[in-house]
Amino acid sequence: MASSCPVCSSNSEFYQLYRSLNKAFNKINISKCDKCDLYFADPMPSDEELKDYNLNYWQNAHGISNNSKGPFKANPFFSMLAAIRLQYILDNHQIGPGRVSILEIGPGSGEFASLVVNQLKNLEYTAIETDESHHLFLKSIGVNLISQIDLNTEQKAFDIIVVSHVLEHVNNPCNFLCDLSEHINESGIIFIEVPCLDFVFNSIDEPHLLFFDKPSLATLLYKSSLCPLLLSYHGAVTDSNYYSTLMILVRKIIYKMARNWPGLLRCLPNDNRMKFIENEQQRILAYLHMPHVTNCIPSAWIRCIATKAA
Repeated sequence: MASSCPVCSSNSEFYQLYRSLNKAFNKINISKCDKCDLYFADPMPSDEELKDYNLNYWQNAHGISNNSKGPFKANPFFSMLAAIRLQYILDNHQIGPGRVSILEIGPGSGEFASLVVNQLKNLEYTAIETDESHHLFLKSIGVNLISQIDLNTEQKAFDIIVVSHVLEHVNNPCNFLCDLSEHINESGIIFIEVPCLDFVFNSIDEPHLLFFDKPSLATLLYKSSLCPLLLSYHGAVTDSNYYSTLMILVRKIIYKMARNWPGLLRCLPNDNRMKFIENEQQRILAYLHMPHVTNCIPSAWIRCIATKAA
């Protein structure tokens, strides 16, 4: 029998088998909520299993070993995504002239943190990162690392909380966001980005536990005492052939050509939405993956800005 929905507690039904490699995700299905249409791993891995997995998350999930310089520091794709997420926040939230306090949950190797630290000078940047292999690099760029226990003990509030590609890994999303909502300043915001129903186009579901569309994410926000100001689809439309084997091959060929022929960018239409991305390789990647594009139908990512509910 399927478990109740972890967002709205409604009944759910079996949808398909969960595809994984790590033993922490063995014997799991994907269930679908009858009410809010959330898809979720069922049963969820235990807290202890997730803790062990996340201690070496990048190695377990992506086979990437870290070093003190940060594994993605020279990777234009992750830097491009960080730039687009930061611009989304700046375009939709007015940052005051005083000192800005930011809390990021799960900064990983610090692409977003590095960008923010370089652009916003009067800044206090705090983060919670379970993968200790990234701690040295994050500290080197001025990030103040704390634990979840530290956060709850200090009862500090922040101007901006960033939760990018974290929420889909959480086994108790309502408690997770409710706790974070207590740390948003009265005039502050929380920025959230998650994949949109990525089990549809991925061959492996691990390590994601929650598979959101806009209705299920909106339900979670309201259940967590958050009020969405913006909730939008971004990137390639998921019901297109963008994720077909042929199109993946085509994008790889185009990117390889771009690296060997820097002038390729000048052959593409000018897009003012990417004027803040100066690196040519990053601009090519943005053209290929379209994370800066807003759509009206399900796409690769869902992006959100929310405040504390009144």
